Amino acid sequence: MLPETGGYEAEKLIKRIKELCEKESIEGMKVSVSFGYGTIFNEEEKKEIVLAKADNMMYNNKRHNKK
Repeated sequence: MLPETGGYEAEKLIKRIKELCEKESIEGMKVSVSFGYGTIFNEEEKKEIVLAKADNMMYNNKRHNKK
């Protein structure tokens, strides 16, 4: 959860975290992470729906980047 953060900022943060993770390994294995995000533009949007969109994005990214 990143209050007061839009999609552009979330993508920049995700990119930075992924770059840092790519430099790491645990017992010789590369670290792999997948992220998703959702944004709420007004109070009427349901948080559960936005969280579900973020979850779906994360799983899509996970499938797409699977190595």
